[in-house]
This record gives sequence, C-alpha cells and structure tokens, in this order.
Amino acid sequence: MLTLTDYLIIALYFVVILIVGFWTGRKQEKEEFLISGRKLKSLQATTTIFSSRIGAAILLTYTALVYLYGLGALWYFIGSVFGLFVFYFFGIKVKKIADKQKFYTMPDYFFFMKGRFAGYLATIITIIIMFGWVVLNFTAGAKLISEYTPITYGFSVIIVGVIILL
Repeated sequence: MLTLTDYLIIALYFVVILIVGFWTGRKQEKEEFLISGRKLKSLQATTTIFSSRIGAAILLTYTALVYLYGLGALWYFIGSVFGLFVFYFFGIKVKKIADKQKFYTMPDYFFFMKGRFAGYLATIITIIIMFGWVVLNFTAGAKLISEYTPITYGFSVIIVGVIILL
C-alpha cells in the first residue's frame, strides 16, 4: 500500500497538471489549442502523435499481452512501431495539404481529397477509434488507482472521468 507521502505527491501532481491545463487553456485560440498553430515541423508532429499513442492504456495492454502470450506478443508492438514509421511519410504529404487547406482533422483531408463518402467513413472510423482510446484510458487509469489504493474499481472509474473532464 501507499503511504501518506505517496498520496500527497500524487495529489500534488494532479493539482499541478490541472493548474497548468487551466492556465495554458485560457490564453490559447482554437487553432493554437487544436493543432499548435500549425507551427510543428514534421519530426515534432510525428513525435507528438507517437507519444500520444504510448499512454497508460497501451502500456497496460502490451503488458497483459506479454503476460498472456509470452514474448511473441512483442510482434504486435513491433508492428505498431513499423506502422508509425510508415505513417511518417504519409503524414508529411498530409501536413502540406492540411496546412494549405487549413484542415483540422483527417476526415477533413478525406472530404477534400476523396469526396463525401470517404470523409464520412473517415469520420465514423475516427469516432470509433477515439471512443476506444477513451475507454482504454479510463480502464487503465481506474485499474491503476484501484490496484494501489483501497478505492474500488467502480469509484476509480468515476475519479478518472472527473480528472479527464476537468
């Protein structure tokens, strides 16, 4: 179990994160917040995308896969990393077009390049994927809280939800 000092450090961390979020969020415009004012270079954008994919959900998922299936499960991770490197070259092309046309999302790109059907399909796929990411992160965060504290899993999900929504 964690000590009182551990709980205080964790609470302080969350408070600092919330303060930084509120402070930076109040002085940014929509484009600055959503896409960094279109100022990111290709390598910066790639590392941002990559780091956003390596969250609690992925770390717990890969740990569980390795636990269940052994080291062979690492091929799933290797395939994901390979996919991100392939996406890098596609991303360079998309970024140039997106900056020129002022796109915010991948569905915007598909609407412009491939038409309405492709745009709507990309929107539906994006919504499903993002919903999955949210569920995975809620689950991972709640599992971590319930594992290291006496708080139940159900209440941990509520705590994680409140933190994310703030």
